[in-house]
Amino acid sequence: MSTESGFFDSVPHPCDRRDRLKISQKKLDRNDPPAVFNHLVKTTGWFKRMVFGEKEIRMTTMTITEKRTETASHILEVAKDVFAEQGFAGARVDEIARRAGVNKATLYYQIGDKKALYAEVIHNVLSNAAELGARAIEKAQTPEEKLRCYVRSIARTMDENPQMPPLMMREVASGGKNFPAEAARDLVQIVEILTTVLKEGHEKGVFIETTPFLIHMMVMGVIVLYKLSVPIRTNQPAFPETIKKLD
Repeated sequence: MSTESGFFDSVPHPCDRRDRLKISQKKLDRNDPPAVFNHLVKTTGWFKRMVFGEKEIRMTTMTITEKRTETASHILEVAKDVFAEQGFAGARVDEIARRAGVNKATLYYQIGDKKALYAEVIHNVLSNAAELGARAIEKAQTPEEKLRCYVRSIARTMDENPQMPPLMMREVASGGKNFPAEAARDLVQIVEILTTVLKEGHEKGVFIETTPFLIHMMVMGVIVLYKLSVPIRTNQPAFPETIKKLD
């Protein structure tokens, strides 16, 4: 029995006029049942009446999309943890799927393979960091204030994504061999924001002429190493309490 036959046998057409649906075999892809359902709901009034009576249909394509987005976001959060713990080479898709509470088919459908997962995890964080930085400096008036806002936006990104410092250190240690192209473009965008701030400061005589990328790496390096030093600072008795209590 074909996919099309099996589907319509379970929901019989009242007039037995299947040709009215004009749904291609592609739309009946068994791996994408929501697409089939949404097509029926959107294009066939008889289907609405037969399945739901005269009630207004609330389940729309947007609802399906929101559900997929929610599932994908959850998978990416779990993947972020696994990549931070084990790195790209050590991470396993089976483990990510298990922790996310989904099967591998759903994971591949929502995001893609391990390489796609890794790229999406880093891209999401860095693209959000670029947006956060841009919004932050818009509210500042002077170059000095804008630079402080820039640094705070980077620190906030690391606070909200504690997996990123270990993930980034693993990537640096590997020579960046798995660093995705999308993330590289996000990084360039972040540095361009800083470039604008430093250029304005130099033109107004408050900053010396410098290399924006080096300044960015100084900021990132300090924040990342500071975050990663927490276990050492808190567990080693040699460190005084004033240092251990730093957040």
